[in-house]
Amino acid sequence: MSLTERQKRLLQTGDYSDFILTVEGRELKIHRNIVCSQSPMLHHLCNGSSEEEHGGRGTLAEENADIFEKVLEYLYTGEYDLSTENLEPIVDQDNEVLVDYEGMPEVDTTEPAKNKIETLRRQSEQLMVHTEVYLLAKYLDISELIQLATNKFIATVKENFRADAFVEPFSRVFEHGADGDSGLRAQILLLCLENSQHIAQDTELAKLLLHHEPITWKMLLLQARKHTSLVDEIMEGQRALEKQHTQTQQKSIEMLSQKFETQRIHEKNVQTLQNTIETLNQKVEDIEKHWDDMCKLLQKYDECRNCGNEFGSYIKKDEVRKMRCKHCQCRHSLDP
Repeated sequence: MSLTERQKRLLQTGDYSDFILTVEGRELKIHRNIVCSQSPMLHHLCNGSSEEEHGGRGTLAEENADIFEKVLEYLYTGEYDLSTENLEPIVDQDNEVLVDYEGMPEVDTTEPAKNKIETLRRQSEQLMVHTEVYLLAKYLDISELIQLATNKFIATVKENFRADAFVEPFSRVFEHGADGDSGLRAQILLLCLENSQHIAQDTELAKLLLHHEPITWKMLLLQARKHTSLVDEIMEGQRALEKQHTQTQQKSIEMLSQKFETQRIHEKNVQTLQNTIETLNQKVEDIEKHWDDMCKLLQKYDECRNCGNEFGSYIKKDEVRKMRCKHCQCRHSLDP
């Protein structure tokens, strides 16, 4: 068992405790050597002049027992657990931010109402736990816990900025006034500035900021308008790029179509040329065969069979495989 586990067991069992704190009617057994060295306020409470009168007991009547137990958990283990009701962080991946006609953003309401309410409730409860731990740590003067609660608060906000979930914890912090440049109030204002595009003018958070931090609210409005202008510029640039890309694609398609048409015409011309060559080759073959037959006929007949003159023949273009005697024009067929 580690030292942290042994410390936590001491807190749970109350073994060897030397002081009892009553918080909201709940008796908590503590060990002064553990808690007093980390909190001047608890040191004063546990070691004040009234200790002998009350027999090792003290009371924190105005504090919340659940929150105080988380503070004790930190004093014993260096950490505190958020799981009062097994709260789990919920991050809405589908949440969109839209921009209305006045230049201020509005949250998309397409999320189912039941889920949205549950998400807001859980996140608000988480932030309230960190807020109450922070405020109690300030009261007890536990600087390390102040920083831890602040860091946990910031981390929860950055998981998913939901303006409606922050109204109650923000209001609780604002009620306690300023707490320095590094305090939770300053961090809340910084978070609002970082997420100004998510804060619409008609929300409870906007009214809260306007009431407690009017100057910051004016800065938020200015920053939100700048953000809207920047979004418009980005969208315009995106549209220009898409238009240019479309034009480039159209030109490419036209060039490819032209190349395809040129290729098609070329292939057609090649085919026509091949057909012409085949036709010419066939005609050459016919002429050669006709010539051979004519030579055979001339070798066979010395005189015209009609007029008996010397067979001086000629061939007409329109008479295939036939010869005529040049004297009497008698036809002589080349066929057998």
